[in-house]
Amino acid sequence: MRGTILFVLCLGIQIAGDATAATIFTRETADGSSNDVGQGVRLAIDADGTPSLVYLDYSTGYTNYATKRGGVWTIELIDSGSAFSTIYNGIAVDAKGEPHVSHMVSNGDFLQYARKSSGSWQLEVIADPLWGVGFSNSLALFPDGSPCVSYGTNWRDFEGETHTNLAFAWKPQGIWESEIVIAGMMTP
Repeated sequence: MRGTILFVLCLGIQIAGDATAATIFTRETADGSSNDVGQGVRLAIDADGTPSLVYLDYSTGYTNYATKRGGVWTIELIDSGSAFSTIYNGIAVDAKGEPHVSHMVSNGDFLQYARKSSGSWQLEVIADPLWGVGFSNSLALFPDGSPCVSYGTNWRDFEGETHTNLAFAWKPQGIWESEIVIAGMMTP
């Protein structure tokens, strides 16, 4: 199956003499490869209005990063060693315009953090390997630029019932810390 990443740009334009604003939508192809791309896509816009996307390339099993600079979309592989990634991704862009990405890696069941600095991706494990760590994750940056991630974890009790935790991780002084926000919710 062939997928395509489409980026939709919304511009608000004031119509002369009219107090109402018109909205124009522009569709562009960010990744027009023949691969099955676009699952788990997340969007961030930096302070200059530059769009950045993170998404799963299902054909390769890797998480990709795309950004549009100078009118051209550039696509990068974040981590060639972490296939098979999943559709669970998060993205934020810091004040310097550098991307920060969180994504669940299913071949090790861990949550990974990737930060691009000086042109290369720096990779870290956020949460220790557990069954189902990192689904539905969301990444944000504190005002000082340090990352934080909310995410889900699954675990099975002795009766085989699946439970879900809502967790939160942050990196206040260079070391990841985490806590369970809501523990043991039963999933059907």
